[in-house]
Amino acid sequence: VTGGEVTGLLATGRGSKRRRLPVDVLMKIALVGTFLALAHGLGNTSLKYSPYPLKVAFKSCKLVPTMMLGACVNRRSFTAMQYTAALVMGSGLATLTAANVFDSKSNRPLEQHTEDWHQELGHFIGPILLTVSTIFDSIIPNLQENLLQSAKVSTSELIFVSNSVMWVVLVGYTAYSGELVLAWRYCLTHRDASFVLL
Repeated sequence: VTGGEVTGLLATGRGSKRRRLPVDVLMKIALVGTFLALAHGLGNTSLKYSPYPLKVAFKSCKLVPTMMLGACVNRRSFTAMQYTAALVMGSGLATLTAANVFDSKSNRPLEQHTEDWHQELGHFIGPILLTVSTIFDSIIPNLQENLLQSAKVSTSELIFVSNSVMWVVLVGYTAYSGELVLAWRYCLTHRDASFVLL
């Protein structure tokens, strides 16, 4: 996130003259940043309840809702062949990943689970979080395209403002939940992790 902000700031500084964005445009860009934070946060939170391959399967299927929203919001037109290709690609990736998930779970003895093993596997919480995250992921590029075309926002302005809002939301939430403090303590104890994050 910080890298995106620095890149956006440098790109904005290269312009001949800075301009002040209207408040309504700033609010729309802030909405994009909020959706980015929600998509990122919900996707990562889902890993507490679902395996990583399932997240990959959900993210692989976001192309279809993105195209549908693009046709409704931005009036973009897609051919039947493009919709078919997106469906085949998404369903193929989802099927292969789901097969890997179910196979790995079936190889795990039931005795290794606790009495609440259905809660341990996440039940429907993980898929619900991934579904909402995927919906936000499909909305974001359409909002960005709409802002670039209708509001005449530059790419650097869009990147800088949206990533700044996402940074504020994520830092605020992790500070509230205590994850930020835990991560800070972990980095102080394991200096190698700090270099990896940087």
